[in-house]
Amino acid sequence: AEFDVFTIEISKSYTKVEWYEDLRRVLKLAGADGKTTVFLFSDTQLKEESFLEDLNNILNTGEVPNLFPKDEIMQITEKVNARAKKVGMDGSVADMFKFFVMQCRQNLHMVIAMSPVGDSFRERLRMFPSLVNCCTIDWFSEWPSNALKSVASQFLADLEMPTEDIKSAIIEMCMSIHETVRTLAIDFKSDLQREYYVTPTSYLELITTYRTLLAEKRNAVKTLEMRYRSGLQQIFSAEEQG
Repeated sequence: AEFDVFTIEISKSYTKVEWYEDLRRVLKLAGADGKTTVFLFSDTQLKEESFLEDLNNILNTGEVPNLFPKDEIMQITEKVNARAKKVGMDGSVADMFKFFVMQCRQNLHMVIAMSPVGDSFRERLRMFPSLVNCCTIDWFSEWPSNALKSVASQFLADLEMPTEDIKSAIIEMCMSIHETVRTLAIDFKSDLQREYYVTPTSYLELITTYRTLLAEKRNAVKTLEMRYRSGLQQIFSAEEQG
């Protein structure tokens, strides 16, 4: 579709100030520059619930009230002036900004990823109705075995192993662990009436954990090997001198 993808980078110092700066940036991309843009936002980036209120406003009206200071509004109206006049808008600031908002609604597409785990998702849908009324909700079901294999193969492609058979066995192991936990989650719900979600993120975390542990163990073994070789060298050196 050739859309530009925009997302925010969360850090410990990320506050509403940085959030509003990012909103101004993405809205200007879509509205002032006329670029078709996807704003990709995950609930893991939700440092404050007020972020959702702003997203709710964008979904509903195409803007966040009082987001732009007067000097930035003037810059925006200058950028959209020629395009606005082509569609019959007059040269007033109000009309130019109205055209800017229309362009935001046309060019900006929101992709909001949320986990269904717990009550948060349901409560957010109640509090911010545009998440339902102005969105299409895609429920991503569990990954089939061929997808699990494909993902593991991709994420472990650069992993150094003595043979390809060993790497294939590791991929099968990752698949087996994930599918086993998924089956146990069904039994868990049946026995205790409690939901345990086994998500694609869980699978990616499993693979990442394996890679991390493997690297740690390899480093530990390498350190022991170097100490062993160093010790042997010292023994041989002492024998030769003796």
